[in-house]
Amino acid sequence: MPLDLNYRELASESSRRPLMMLHGLFGAASNLQVVGRQIARHRPVILPDLRNHGRSPHADDVSYQAMTEDILHLMDERGCDHVDLLGHSMGGKVAMWLALNYPERVNHLIVADISPVTYPNRFQQIIKAMQTVDLDHLGNRQQADDYLAQYLSDAALRGYLLQNLVNANGQWSWRINLDQLAGNIECIMEFPQTSAEYAKPVLFLKGENSDYISQANEEALYRLFPLAEIKTIQNAGHWVYAEQPESFTDRVCNFLSPA
Repeated sequence: MPLDLNYRELASESSRRPLMMLHGLFGAASNLQVVGRQIARHRPVILPDLRNHGRSPHADDVSYQAMTEDILHLMDERGCDHVDLLGHSMGGKVAMWLALNYPERVNHLIVADISPVTYPNRFQQIIKAMQTVDLDHLGNRQQADDYLAQYLSDAALRGYLLQNLVNANGQWSWRINLDQLAGNIECIMEFPQTSAEYAKPVLFLKGENSDYISQANEEALYRLFPLAEIKTIQNAGHWVYAEQPESFTDRVCNFLSPA
């Protein structure tokens, strides 16, 4: 049964079709808000928190089909027969799965730094770091960062994870459903098998310094998305929208215009 997702809507004076933007694993709608505001100058933007993330409900089912049904439910609730759809990383896999199985609901598809393939688990160290944080005896956010730093040297990555740390009435907790995501991480790393094909324009945006979209993945990519084009964002890694927001926004708007 689909969940009622928390979402933010960035209004626009334009009457164009809305763009729905889906965040990645351990992320939230707020991650995409900076580029979303720029895009909202040209069209409405909808930013949902995916299940088990942000302020959306938690659930045991972490499958891409379940996440897809949540998005379809949100579209139905808002009266959107179809949208333009953008997803980053895990959100990109949700976007691809939705487009492949419900092509009539997606007009343009944009996939940011992910391919429709199964990846090795790159998140075990991140999960271990987050589970190490002693939430019951945590004094402040800096102490949580100190815990994470024992496993993760990248300060930007730690900041990304710490957005999920919240304090309610003096008790710290992770806003994401960490245990369920950790227990099903292999499922999230996969991309479901399908013989479907999405025969509409698709833009894949690859970070120059990222290997998530590689030559080895292109066969699977073009088999499922024969009209895809791959563009590289220079001087960017996996978080292309955060590292090069202006270039990212320009690519997105050029692809969607004049839709």
